[in-house]
Amino acid sequence: MIFDSHCHPQMAQYDKDREEVIKRALEKGVFMICVGTDLETSKQAIELAQKTEGTWATVGLHPNDNLNEKFEPDLYEELLKMSKVVAMGEIGLDYYRTTDLKDQQIQKERFEQQLWLVEKLKIPVILHSRDAGKGSAGKVHEDMINILKNNFS
Repeated sequence: MIFDSHCHPQMAQYDKDREEVIKRALEKGVFMICVGTDLETSKQAIELAQKTEGTWATVGLHPNDNLNEKFEPDLYEELLKMSKVVAMGEIGLDYYRTTDLKDQQIQKERFEQQLWLVEKLKIPVILHSRDAGKGSAGKVHEDMINILKNNFS
């Protein structure tokens, strides 16, 4: 049994050939976890998973998605309780595309809010962690480990 544990067939890039892509994968015995990156793509992932055998969904707010979007735990919690949802994600920190310290702080706060929901519901999580490179080696990983330690005992 083979799982693509992180794919996005619910995204607009697959609008023209989504059904064919999924059919080919399933014919080859590849099952999929469709990963949400914001509220809308999480809903789309769930809808796709619920109507397609061999697929499951996750719900989450990606660190780079619209930093002005407020994380609304009640809306995400409702989605996380739906059938075929197997984890929260992808969530975390990404300093590669988000280099401004103020924006990185927003990412940290949203990450902690999502971890609170993970802990409350006792569900698996898919983490996203990408460093900026450019001389900042390890900073994102250090921040992520500290946040995880502070949120999980």
